[in-house]
Amino acid sequence: MTALPVVHHSLRPKIRLGAGILFFLLLLLAVNTIFTVTHFRRVVFDISRRAKELPAAGKLSLSISEMRLMLSGVKGSRLAEQRVKSRLEVNASQEIVRRLELFDFSQQRDFNSYSLLLQKEAEYIASLDHYEALCRARPKSERLNRITGGDETLGELEQIQDIRQRLEVLHPLINDIRWTSDDDMIDRIDAQLSEIQKITEQLPTRLHQQLTGFSDAVRVRYRIVRQIAIAVLIAAIVLIIVFLRLVYIWIFKPLRILLAGSRRVAAGDFNYRIRIDSQDEFLELAEALNQMTERFRGIRDDLDEQVHQRTEEIIRTERLASVGFLAAGVAHEINNPLASIAMAAESLPRRLRTVADPKLDAQTRRNELTIVEKYVELVKEEAFRCKGITSKLLDFSRMGSGEKTATDLTEVVGSMVEMLKTQPRYRRRNVEIAADGPIIAWVNPQEIKQVIVNLITNSFDATQDNDTVRVTIVKNRRDTVTLAVEDNGAGMEPETLQKIFEPFYTKKEPGSGTGLGLAIAYRIVTAHNGRITAKSAGLGKGSTFIVELPAA
Repeated sequence: MTALPVVHHSLRPKIRLGAGILFFLLLLLAVNTIFTVTHFRRVVFDISRRAKELPAAGKLSLSISEMRLMLSGVKGSRLAEQRVKSRLEVNASQEIVRRLELFDFSQQRDFNSYSLLLQKEAEYIASLDHYEALCRARPKSERLNRITGGDETLGELEQIQDIRQRLEVLHPLINDIRWTSDDDMIDRIDAQLSEIQKITEQLPTRLHQQLTGFSDAVRVRYRIVRQIAIAVLIAAIVLIIVFLRLVYIWIFKPLRILLAGSRRVAAGDFNYRIRIDSQDEFLELAEALNQMTERFRGIRDDLDEQVHQRTEEIIRTERLASVGFLAAGVAHEINNPLASIAMAAESLPRRLRTVADPKLDAQTRRNELTIVEKYVELVKEEAFRCKGITSKLLDFSRMGSGEKTATDLTEVVGSMVEMLKTQPRYRRRNVEIAADGPIIAWVNPQEIKQVIVNLITNSFDATQDNDTVRVTIVKNRRDTVTLAVEDNGAGMEPETLQKIFEPFYTKKEPGSGTGLGLAIAYRIVTAHNGRITAKSAGLGKGSTFIVELPAA
């Protein structure tokens, strides 16, 4: 027994390497996913925060514009009122003017303008506080200018502080209700609002500049993220290809070779050996399977040899049993010629003495000599008859060399039928041989004789006196010869047909047969690369045995 190979490389390091590749791949994908999600979350947060700053800056500009528009309306109303009074002073009577002065139409309007301007101022201050809170809430990373490195938000806060200082100057003017009727105060308020509006309009400009920088930064980060994602994707594809390649080389390829080799061995190819290049447990398994196959082949060869020997012994035993069976009939058949020879032998001495008598006349001597010649001829014929019977029996019992030769099946069947007809129990069976001249097959004559004897005696046993057994020999077109033995005897059931060629299976009476005849015939025909089959329509409907053999 050969020793198993030493495993230089175990599967464990390979499995660890594969697991490491998978872990690194998953880690790489996880890091890339976390990085991408974090970047996306940051962009969304920045956009959301700036989306809040833009409305706040717009509200500041809108509030200051409404305040200036309101002042313009008040100023225009006062101008229109003065023009009306001027016209009335020219055209109307002194009494109407005096009454108009007593009834001041502008009081209600001035109070409404005063209240509304205070309300707009409060709204502007609230919007300014909200915008300042948003500016101060910006992350430090977004306050810095990428070019100058300065804090851009600080400039906005300084502008907001400037606005607050101007609001402190403006507030006493707005809070004084007299401004509604004083053009000078209205001009001062409008001047302050104009300065505040200029500063306020600069805040969205800075914000738009930041958004422009933000969009550029987002594009840069997008390119970086895209490049990282592409690099990670390429790395993942490469790692997957490497992993799949290693798995195929280390696992699937050896398994495929082992599976294919195991199937060939299971199919009976015990000469096949599995060859694997890997120096790991698969190689050890392959060598173990090869050793097991080698042992199986040794066991099979030994069993085949034993089976062959036992089969030959059984065939010889069955042949001897057939010889003994035929010998009983031959002995009875030889008794007749032996009786004739004995009768002639007993008569010859007396006839010879009579011929030798000198007193015998010539005619009587000639008659006696004729009788002596007849007796001698009878002895010769009967002796040759006995010799023919015994020769056939010896020829059947002879084991032969086992070699296959071109054999005339028609002649073999005729000789076997003639020998079987010597049996007393078969003398009243009829046999028809149908063959178109000599049919030559490439067989072992001695073994085929045993097959023919077994088939014909099986048909004889299944029939009664005066029944006919038909033997047909045909040369087929596909280089085969067909020999069919047909009878009209007892027939067989389907169950019997399935077991008819099994050893020791018989439907005869106990002591009438061993059940080996058809099994041996099956073995001999199969060894000749032929085929034997049995057919029957049922009980009482006869049977047919068909043998196909190679043609010579």
